[in-house]
Amino acid sequence: MRGFLASHFFLEITTLSKINIYQIFHKTELKSLLDPDFIPLDHCDYTQNNPEESNKWREWPILKKIGYDLAKADDADIWGFVSYKFNEKTNCSGKDFINFIKNNPDADVWFMEPNYKPFNPFLNPWQQGELYHPGISNIPNFMFQAAGNKINVMEIPMRICWYNFFAGTEKFWKLYFEVIDNMIEVAQQHKGLNDALFNIGASHGNDPTVPYFIFVVERMFPTILALSDLKAAGLSYNHDDFQLAPMFIDHVTNRFK
Repeated sequence: MRGFLASHFFLEITTLSKINIYQIFHKTELKSLLDPDFIPLDHCDYTQNNPEESNKWREWPILKKIGYDLAKADDADIWGFVSYKFNEKTNCSGKDFINFIKNNPDADVWFMEPNYKPFNPFLNPWQQGELYHPGISNIPNFMFQAAGNKINVMEIPMRICWYNFFAGTEKFWKLYFEVIDNMIEVAQQHKGLNDALFNIGASHGNDPTVPYFIFVVERMFPTILALSDLKAAGLSYNHDDFQLAPMFIDHVTNRFK
């Protein structure tokens, strides 16, 4: 698997000039919250006209069906898609992120990397996921095993990126879609896996009906980074949502020893 990903992620270092970061909003009133250095991407009609599909797929259709063609039509060399909460979640501006990309031209992919305090007790985001979405690691493990790869994502050290706050080159996006599409294809051939991805609530605090799919996709990005020779540059930010109480730290540390 490492060789497969590495061969797809071998990118020549080129002078990349046009950077397009699209910011998705799904309600008209959210447009006022968008960053002026990002490009607004209207997801309102899809969300309003397809409530069940929107709950199931969230932003995936706009990334896969619309976003890629849009970025290519705009002649972008590097592009990404972030939510309207980018500034709120990272305390960084769009200009900060774009300048970070410009200042790290040798990378293949750029992302917002949370800086946990006092420390991050998780080896990777799948361990964190098991606490909030029990059983989530079974999905990628099944996918890898179905492809003949004995990989346990719970055991692989990974960098962390939440909310799909990343941008990459065309070669990155092609493989990223290939990996996710392969996961969907495997799931469609196995009813239990398909139900887990799309029909079973992932015990998400804000909405327990949201299925596992979006939480799996969110964690596939750092998984790809860990299994490839991709050059990745992370812009560190303080992750205020993740303040761990001492007792919780002890619980997590002992559980994943």
